[in-house]
Amino acid sequence: YHCPEGKTFAGQYTDTVQNTCTKMLTWTYSSANPLPQCIDTCPLPGEDPLLIIESEPRSFFEPQEKISVQCPSGFYLPSARKKRDDASSTRSTSSGVTQASGTTGAVTDAEGSTRAVTGESTVEITCMGPNWSIQPVCQAVDCGTAPSFPGVDSFSFGTTLGSTVRYKCSELSKAFRARSGELVSTLYSTCLVTGQWSIQQILPCEVGRCGEPPVPDAQHNLEVRWNPNFPILVGQRVKYSCVTNGYNRRLDDFEQAEYHLECLEGASFQNPNWPTCVNMTTCIKPADFFPNSTNENITALWTSDWNNDTSPQYKDRMYFSCNAPNYKMRIINTSITEMKHIDIMCDW
Repeated sequence: YHCPEGKTFAGQYTDTVQNTCTKMLTWTYSSANPLPQCIDTCPLPGEDPLLIIESEPRSFFEPQEKISVQCPSGFYLPSARKKRDDASSTRSTSSGVTQASGTTGAVTDAEGSTRAVTGESTVEITCMGPNWSIQPVCQAVDCGTAPSFPGVDSFSFGTTLGSTVRYKCSELSKAFRARSGELVSTLYSTCLVTGQWSIQQILPCEVGRCGEPPVPDAQHNLEVRWNPNFPILVGQRVKYSCVTNGYNRRLDDFEQAEYHLECLEGASFQNPNWPTCVNMTTCIKPADFFPNSTNENITALWTSDWNNDTSPQYKDRMYFSCNAPNYKMRIINTSITEMKHIDIMCDW
């Protein structure tokens, strides 16, 4: 015998039973022992992937059977809380919510309204056949409106668990003093599992940004790189670069093409000692420097740091040697002789 889809035989936990002819020539199920009724069952709650179900592994449950369900930290069961609120403070058997455990918290948000933030962490629900007493769905904790502070602008990116709010000082010249003592341009507050924002208080903004950086005279061939919308914080540096029309190295240090000034406490830049950028020269190509007509036995063995197709720049190198093993090199008009190779470098 088969029950219709969605039903099972009462007490059998199956939708199929057999009626067997016994040795006494009677049927297992008869008028004296009637066949169990087909009853509506409840499937395992599984619509919410966050839901944690505490029960033996079964695909369906009979009416009045109970299971415990819970949500992970930072989530709660709003439907269960509503059932409990509707039942006032007494235990309700008709609602199917028989026992709840966990912490039900409440906070007052920035607008002055008080609300529950965690609900029930574990709830026992009852199969009412074919539905459960409630359909459990986990809902993220909502921290509500984040606190606001005078002289501070806030930018919200949601109010539920894990959402953030970014704070920045309203005045461009001001910044926040972090716990480490550093001045920072922005602070971030996060919605926690407790339903509270991680930042509840902020120290007043203080002057912590330098104004417009000093501009060097044109003779130094330097240009400042900064964004007026993001003034330099105390402890940070503003960058000056050699102008792009060929002035590619600092005269005082050929390895450098930049200069920096630090924003000091008191929101002023350090006194500059301006370097001068120069146009780094190029060398003639080695093939032009040592034409084959000079000595047919000279050959370039390999190159380093540059491409033969381009003019050598400062510190580019090339190596030369004699083509034949019985030849050696010497530098013209010098007494240096018997060199196996010559290493040439493009100098300043």
